[in-house]
Amino acid sequence: MTSTAVEPKHSSAAQEKIEMQISGIQTLRGIAAVLIVTYHATAHPMLTSIGQIGILQAGVDLFFVISGFVMWITTENRNYQTAWQFWRLRIARVVPLYWAATLAYMAVAILLPSQLFSAAMSAWAVLSSFLFIPSWHLNGEIVPIYTLGWTLNYEMYFYFVFGLCLLAKTRSARLVSFATFIIASVAFGIATDPATAVGKLYTNPMIIEFLAGVTIGALFNRFRPSFYWPAVGIVLLLLAIAVIGSTTIVSLPRVIGYGLPAALSVMATLLIERPSRKHSLKIGTLLGDASYSIYLAHPFVLRPFFLAATVLLAAPTTGIQWTLVAGATTTGILGGLACYYLV
Repeated sequence: MTSTAVEPKHSSAAQEKIEMQISGIQTLRGIAAVLIVTYHATAHPMLTSIGQIGILQAGVDLFFVISGFVMWITTENRNYQTAWQFWRLRIARVVPLYWAATLAYMAVAILLPSQLFSAAMSAWAVLSSFLFIPSWHLNGEIVPIYTLGWTLNYEMYFYFVFGLCLLAKTRSARLVSFATFIIASVAFGIATDPATAVGKLYTNPMIIEFLAGVTIGALFNRFRPSFYWPAVGIVLLLLAIAVIGSTTIVSLPRVIGYGLPAALSVMATLLIERPSRKHSLKIGTLLGDASYSIYLAHPFVLRPFFLAATVLLAAPTTGIQWTLVAGATTTGILGGLACYYLV
């Protein structure tokens, strides 16, 4: 499915597309997107009997681990790729759709502010949002104007640091330098508790999830021919379910409660990957391919869905509320797919 050797004659974008077609990982990306859409679907105030299901936030942590994994396996053997080439590809992949979503959100905030939970904007908020600079929002959180972009602030920081590590001459040096920087950053944050938005985000333990993905990618590329232990994979998957389930009972740090299960799930998927190469679900691959579009576009679909539901249903029963969650999630995914194909 994915080749170990990388020929310079292939463009970086084309080779990345080839190497990313690991069906299990693509399906996990799709699952992560669905979890996030469902999480936001359960957040609407009219769902009084359900409430927001916090455990679904783990979709973000799954995205972070997968991102670390993909960045490693798509760059490990590219000694001809410079840091700038890496950054250019990441910018081309992330920025256009995010900027478009941010502009769309700003337009709604200006024209229909009553339809948003928060429509507050300032010159600095606008500038920092477009430049991926962590800053305090008026709601007291470190988020950009289009609040979903908080995850992209982490992603872009990861890309910046990882790109610098590509300057190292050997794969081992790249891995060690990246791991050292991430661990040192988190340790510094724990020791100093920075007050600035930049300091808090860049030292947040969540960045360890990128390191987890990078480490899994290094192991996968190193042992790829024999990376097939389905029994171990199933055990890891069950362990992931147990850990994330425990977060509903015991309060755990996010990097443990959500990040650890995400890393275990990625590892488990790779260990049981071989059978899925012949029997992969096309819907899983499709959702994985469209996951970024689904992530950024779904709020624009959820809002009118619940606006219509509020008008039609004054006091929905618990059963109707669950039906609304299912309908909203499906609508959000379809909206994201439409964005993927049309935009």
